[in-house]
Amino acid sequence: MEEFKVEGIIPDVINENPQQILQVDWPHSGVRAELGNVVTPTNTKSQPNVHWDSDPNSFYTLIMTDPDAPTRGSPKFKEWHHWMVVNIPGNNISQGEEKVGYVGPAPPKDSGLHRYVLTVFKQPEKMTFKDVHTITSITGKHRNNFHTKQFAKSHHLGPVVAANFIQAEWDEHSDVLHRVLASRTEF
Repeated sequence: MEEFKVEGIIPDVINENPQQILQVDWPHSGVRAELGNVVTPTNTKSQPNVHWDSDPNSFYTLIMTDPDAPTRGSPKFKEWHHWMVVNIPGNNISQGEEKVGYVGPAPPKDSGLHRYVLTVFKQPEKMTFKDVHTITSITGKHRNNFHTKQFAKSHHLGPVVAANFIQAEWDEHSDVLHRVLASRTEF
């Protein structure tokens, strides 16, 4: 799991290696997350399938962010919040509460490769998360400057149970997504 340190996921997003590698795949395109493999926004535009070994009697939080927004060299919006599901019973994401609707990778043109990090934390119990904005998948509002480590600490989440990441750079789908989000955002 040296890739988390080599690519700066540790310390940019998490403090330590996860207990296991998160299994992430986008079934419409056949793409899988493989610890930093390069993918396209087009191939990752739909919500992925995610799996980890879990305790069926516990609750988990899944977070996906981009620590390189708008560029890795100048990440003034880091982390940009792409997805969050809380109160996931076991690893049954469809039974969890989606707080941040899925938005796939969409790096700006000429911004280079961006890292997209998916993390899973074990919750101490089922929680309310009243302080978390519910964000739909068609808005960019409230997605800037999220901090995975700070969120985990303030909500007393356990260590990183599972994680994985991909890298992507601009393609035509990025522009489509930017237009949709720009019409419904406040940066």
